[in-house]
Amino acid sequence: MIKRLTIIIALVLVLAVPNISTAFGNYFGKSLCDFPFGDYGAFSVYFDQRIYHPDYYTGSYPNGGIKFELWLGLFDTVEARDELVNQIYWVRYTNKSTGSTYIAKTADKYMYRGSFTGEYSIWYGSINTSLGDWVVTVVTRTGRYKGTFTITRDMVEQVPPKAVEPFVMEVPPDLIRVKAEHTNGEVYRARIFDNEGNIVDQEDWRPGEECNDPALSCTMAFEFPATGESFRIETRIGNQAWPLMIPDEYCVAYGMTPGAGARSLIWLKLEPLPPPP
Repeated sequence: MIKRLTIIIALVLVLAVPNISTAFGNYFGKSLCDFPFGDYGAFSVYFDQRIYHPDYYTGSYPNGGIKFELWLGLFDTVEARDELVNQIYWVRYTNKSTGSTYIAKTADKYMYRGSFTGEYSIWYGSINTSLGDWVVTVVTRTGRYKGTFTITRDMVEQVPPKAVEPFVMEVPPDLIRVKAEHTNGEVYRARIFDNEGNIVDQEDWRPGEECNDPALSCTMAFEFPATGESFRIETRIGNQAWPLMIPDEYCVAYGMTPGAGARSLIWLKLEPLPPPP
Protein backbone atom coordinates (compact mmCIF):
# COMPACT_ATOMS: atom_id res chain seq x y z
CA MET A 1 0.00 0.00 0.00
CA ILE A 2 2.77 2.43 0.95
CA LYS A 3 4.72 1.55 -2.19
CA ARG A 4 1.63 2.14 -4.37
CA LEU A 5 0.99 5.52 -2.66
CA THR A 6 4.60 6.55 -3.28
CA ILE A 7 4.26 5.76 -6.97
CA ILE A 8 1.02 7.74 -7.22
CA ILE A 9 2.61 10.79 -5.53
CA ALA A 10 5.61 10.59 -7.85
CA LEU A 11 3.33 10.48 -10.91
CA VAL A 12 1.34 13.45 -9.66
CA LEU A 13 4.54 15.48 -9.20
CA VAL A 14 5.81 14.59 -12.66
CA LEU A 15 2.52 15.58 -14.27
CA ALA A 16 2.41 18.78 -12.22
CA VAL A 17 5.86 20.07 -13.27
CA PRO A 18 4.65 21.66 -16.55
CA ASN A 19 1.82 23.38 -14.68
CA ILE A 20 4.21 24.60 -11.98
CA SER A 21 6.54 25.94 -14.65
CA THR A 22 3.68 27.73 -16.37
CA ALA A 23 2.34 29.14 -13.12
CA PHE A 24 5.72 30.75 -12.38
CA GLY A 25 6.11 32.17 -15.88
CA ASN A 26 8.53 29.41 -16.95
CA TYR A 27 10.82 30.79 -14.25
CA PHE A 28 13.29 27.96 -14.39
CA GLY A 29 15.20 29.00 -17.46
CA LYS A 30 14.79 30.91 -20.69
CA SER A 31 17.23 31.75 -23.43
CA LEU A 32 18.64 35.27 -23.41
CA CYS A 33 17.41 35.42 -27.02
CA ASP A 34 13.87 35.58 -25.56
CA PHE A 35 14.57 38.57 -23.32
CA PRO A 36 12.19 41.44 -24.22
CA PHE A 37 14.77 43.90 -25.56
CA GLY A 38 13.72 47.23 -27.02
CA ASP A 39 14.63 48.19 -30.58
CA TYR A 40 18.25 47.27 -31.45
CA GLY A 41 18.88 45.85 -27.96
CA ALA A 42 21.65 43.27 -27.68
CA PHE A 43 24.23 41.66 -25.44
CA SER A 44 27.95 42.04 -26.12
CA VAL A 45 31.40 41.81 -24.60
CA TYR A 46 34.10 44.08 -26.00
CA PHE A 47 37.26 46.10 -25.37
CA ASP A 48 36.35 49.60 -24.10
CA GLN A 49 39.19 51.94 -23.14
CA ARG A 50 38.65 55.46 -21.74
CA ILE A 51 41.13 58.32 -21.63
CA TYR A 52 40.56 61.81 -20.17
CA HIS A 53 42.15 64.90 -21.71
CA PRO A 54 44.45 66.23 -18.96
CA ASP A 55 43.64 69.87 -19.74
CA TYR A 56 39.97 69.29 -18.94
CA TYR A 57 40.05 66.47 -16.39
CA THR A 58 42.37 66.24 -13.40
CA GLY A 59 42.65 63.41 -10.92
CA SER A 60 42.02 59.73 -11.35
CA TYR A 61 39.22 58.33 -13.53
CA PRO A 62 38.27 54.75 -14.43
CA ASN A 63 39.78 53.83 -17.77
CA GLY A 64 37.60 50.83 -18.65
CA GLY A 65 38.84 47.45 -19.78
CA ILE A 66 36.60 44.65 -21.07
CA LYS A 67 32.96 45.70 -20.98
CA PHE A 68 30.12 43.20 -20.39
CA GLU A 69 27.00 44.99 -21.67
CA LEU A 70 23.34 44.05 -21.58
CA TRP A 71 22.00 46.97 -23.62
CA LEU A 72 18.22 47.20 -23.29
CA GLY A 73 17.67 48.90 -26.63
CA LEU A 74 15.62 51.96 -27.57
CA PHE A 75 12.16 52.86 -26.30
CA ASP A 76 9.77 55.59 -27.43
CA THR A 77 8.81 56.62 -23.90
CA VAL A 78 10.44 56.67 -20.50
CA GLU A 79 7.49 54.67 -19.17
CA ALA A 80 8.13 51.83 -21.63
CA ARG A 81 11.83 51.73 -20.72
CA ASP A 82 11.14 51.83 -16.98
CA GLU A 83 8.48 49.15 -17.27
CA LEU A 84 11.19 46.75 -18.42
CA VAL A 85 13.74 47.99 -15.87
CA ASN A 86 11.23 47.52 -13.05
CA GLN A 87 10.91 43.84 -14.02
CA ILE A 88 14.65 43.21 -13.59
CA TYR A 89 16.04 42.25 -10.19
CA TRP A 90 19.67 41.97 -11.27
CA VAL A 91 22.06 40.79 -13.99
CA ARG A 92 24.67 38.27 -12.89
CA TYR A 93 27.95 37.57 -14.69
CA THR A 94 29.66 34.34 -13.59
CA ASN A 95 33.01 32.99 -14.73
CA LYS A 96 32.49 29.23 -14.45
CA SER A 97 36.21 28.66 -14.98
CA THR A 98 37.25 30.67 -11.91
CA GLY A 99 34.08 30.80 -9.81
CA SER A 100 33.99 34.61 -9.80
CA THR A 101 30.57 36.31 -9.84
CA TYR A 102 29.66 39.95 -10.48
CA ILE A 103 26.17 41.42 -10.10
CA ALA A 104 24.70 44.58 -11.62
CA LYS A 105 21.57 45.56 -9.71
CA THR A 106 20.95 49.06 -11.01
CA ALA A 107 20.37 50.07 -14.61
CA ASP A 108 22.37 52.92 -16.11
CA LYS A 109 19.44 54.84 -17.62
CA TYR A 110 19.91 57.57 -20.19
CA MET A 111 18.63 58.99 -23.47
CA TYR A 112 20.14 58.34 -26.88
CA ARG A 113 19.30 61.15 -29.29
CA GLY A 114 15.69 61.43 -28.13
CA SER A 115 15.03 57.74 -27.38
CA PHE A 116 15.05 56.22 -23.91
CA THR A 117 17.47 53.40 -23.13
CA GLY A 118 19.56 51.77 -20.43
CA GLU A 119 22.09 49.05 -19.73
CA TYR A 120 23.37 46.66 -17.08
CA SER A 121 27.13 46.64 -17.52
CA ILE A 122 30.37 45.92 -15.75
CA TRP A 123 33.96 46.70 -16.74
CA TYR A 124 36.45 43.95 -16.15
CA GLY A 125 39.99 45.27 -15.83
CA SER A 126 42.06 42.10 -15.46
CA ILE A 127 42.77 40.34 -18.72
CA ASN A 128 44.13 37.13 -17.22
CA THR A 129 41.20 36.51 -14.87
CA SER A 130 38.68 37.42 -17.59
CA LEU A 131 39.59 34.29 -19.55
CA GLY A 132 37.20 31.36 -19.33
CA ASP A 133 33.61 30.25 -19.79
CA TRP A 134 31.02 32.78 -18.67
CA VAL A 135 27.29 32.72 -17.92
CA VAL A 136 25.12 35.84 -18.03
CA THR A 137 21.81 35.54 -16.15
CA VAL A 138 19.10 38.20 -16.18
CA VAL A 139 16.87 37.61 -13.15
CA THR A 140 13.42 39.14 -13.58
CA ARG A 141 9.95 38.95 -12.05
CA THR A 142 8.83 36.56 -14.79
CA GLY A 143 11.87 34.37 -15.30
CA ARG A 144 15.60 33.94 -15.66
CA TYR A 145 17.14 34.56 -19.05
CA LYS A 146 20.53 32.95 -19.67
CA GLY A 147 23.33 33.06 -22.16
CA THR A 148 26.88 31.72 -22.26
CA PHE A 149 30.10 32.91 -23.88
CA THR A 150 33.83 32.28 -23.71
CA ILE A 151 36.65 34.79 -23.47
CA THR A 152 39.84 33.41 -24.99
CA ARG A 153 43.45 34.52 -25.11
CA ASP A 154 43.07 35.27 -28.83
CA MET A 155 40.27 37.72 -28.04
CA VAL A 156 42.17 39.76 -25.49
CA GLU A 157 45.25 39.83 -27.73
CA GLN A 158 43.41 41.39 -30.69
CA VAL A 159 44.81 44.71 -31.90
CA PRO A 160 42.95 47.35 -29.85
CA PRO A 161 41.77 50.68 -31.24
CA LYS A 162 44.11 53.57 -30.46
CA ALA A 163 42.59 56.75 -29.05
CA VAL A 164 43.32 59.98 -30.94
CA GLU A 165 45.29 62.92 -29.60
CA PRO A 166 42.97 65.87 -30.22
CA PHE A 167 43.90 69.46 -30.91
CA VAL A 168 41.27 71.92 -29.65
CA MET A 169 40.76 75.42 -31.01
CA GLU A 170 38.14 78.13 -30.52
CA VAL A 171 36.37 79.40 -33.62
CA PRO A 172 34.78 82.82 -33.04
CA PRO A 173 32.19 83.67 -32.13
CA ASP A 174 30.95 80.52 -30.36
CA LEU A 175 32.28 77.30 -31.90
CA ILE A 176 34.82 74.69 -30.82
CA ARG A 177 36.78 72.83 -33.50
CA VAL A 178 38.53 69.59 -32.60
CA LYS A 179 41.10 68.09 -34.96
CA ALA A 180 43.01 64.81 -34.69
CA GLU A 181 45.15 62.53 -36.80
CA HIS A 182 43.80 59.17 -37.92
CA THR A 183 45.14 56.27 -35.82
CA ASN A 184 43.85 52.76 -36.60
CA GLY A 185 40.09 53.14 -36.44
CA GLU A 186 37.60 52.03 -39.07
CA VAL A 187 35.34 54.87 -37.96
CA TYR A 188 35.67 57.75 -35.50
CA ARG A 189 32.55 58.82 -33.64
CA ALA A 190 32.18 62.19 -31.92
CA ARG A 191 29.47 62.22 -29.26
CA ILE A 192 28.05 65.05 -27.15
CA PHE A 193 26.61 64.43 -23.68
CA ASP A 194 24.48 66.76 -21.60
CA ASN A 195 24.93 67.24 -17.86
CA GLU A 196 22.74 64.20 -17.12
CA GLY A 197 24.79 61.83 -19.27
CA ASN A 198 22.36 61.69 -22.20
CA ILE A 199 23.75 61.38 -25.72
CA VAL A 200 22.31 64.43 -27.48
CA ASP A 201 24.25 64.42 -30.74
CA GLN A 202 26.87 62.44 -32.66
CA GLU A 203 28.83 62.59 -35.88
CA ASP A 204 30.95 59.95 -37.64
CA TRP A 205 34.16 60.41 -39.62
CA ARG A 206 35.56 57.62 -41.80
CA PRO A 207 39.12 57.61 -43.14
CA GLY A 208 39.43 57.75 -46.93
CA GLU A 209 41.84 55.81 -49.12
CA GLU A 210 44.53 58.47 -48.68
CA CYS A 211 44.72 57.47 -45.02
CA ASN A 212 46.26 54.13 -46.05
CA ASP A 213 49.48 55.95 -46.99
CA PRO A 214 51.48 56.63 -43.79
CA ALA A 215 53.42 59.35 -45.61
CA LEU A 216 50.29 61.48 -45.99
CA SER A 217 48.51 63.44 -43.31
CA CYS A 218 45.03 62.18 -42.53
CA THR A 219 43.19 64.63 -40.31
CA MET A 220 39.64 64.53 -39.02
CA ALA A 221 37.79 67.60 -37.80
CA PHE A 222 34.65 68.05 -35.72
CA GLU A 223 32.97 71.37 -35.06
CA PHE A 224 30.25 71.99 -32.49
CA PRO A 225 28.84 74.95 -30.51
CA ALA A 226 30.86 75.91 -27.44
CA THR A 227 28.24 74.77 -24.92
CA GLY A 228 30.64 73.41 -22.30
CA GLU A 229 29.03 69.97 -22.57
CA SER A 230 31.05 66.76 -22.33
CA PHE A 231 32.38 65.54 -25.64
CA ARG A 232 34.35 62.50 -26.69
CA ILE A 233 35.93 61.00 -29.79
CA GLU A 234 35.70 57.22 -30.11
CA THR A 235 38.15 55.23 -32.22
CA ARG A 236 36.11 52.20 -33.28
CA ILE A 237 37.02 48.87 -34.87
CA GLY A 238 34.04 46.68 -35.77
CA ASN A 239 33.42 42.98 -36.12
CA GLN A 240 36.18 41.62 -33.91
CA ALA A 241 36.11 38.20 -32.24
CA TRP A 242 34.38 39.44 -29.07
CA PRO A 243 31.06 37.71 -28.17
CA LEU A 244 27.86 39.20 -29.54
CA MET A 245 24.21 38.21 -29.23
CA ILE A 246 21.57 39.95 -31.36
CA PRO A 247 17.98 38.85 -30.66
CA ASP A 248 16.91 38.11 -34.22
CA GLU A 249 15.98 34.95 -36.11
CA TYR A 250 19.63 33.87 -36.09
CA CYS A 251 20.12 34.53 -32.37
CA VAL A 252 22.58 32.29 -30.50
CA ALA A 253 22.46 32.68 -26.72
CA TYR A 254 24.48 29.63 -25.70
CA GLY A 255 27.99 30.08 -27.04
CA MET A 256 27.12 33.32 -28.85
CA THR A 257 28.92 34.33 -32.03
CA PRO A 258 31.88 36.61 -32.75
CA GLY A 259 31.22 40.07 -34.06
CA ALA A 260 31.30 42.67 -31.28
CA GLY A 261 33.61 45.59 -31.95
CA ALA A 262 36.07 47.52 -29.79
CA ARG A 263 36.67 51.17 -29.00
CA SER A 264 39.11 53.56 -27.34
CA LEU A 265 37.89 57.03 -26.57
CA ILE A 266 39.06 60.31 -25.15
CA TRP A 267 36.89 62.73 -23.17
CA LEU A 268 37.00 66.52 -23.64
CA LYS A 269 34.63 69.44 -23.15
CA LEU A 270 33.10 71.77 -25.70
CA GLU A 271 34.83 74.82 -24.34
CA PRO A 272 38.15 76.58 -24.97
CA LEU A 273 41.26 75.03 -23.50
CA PRO A 274 41.96 76.41 -20.04
CA PRO A 275 44.95 78.76 -19.78
CA PRO A 276 48.24 77.18 -18.69
CA PRO A 277 48.91 77.25 -14.94
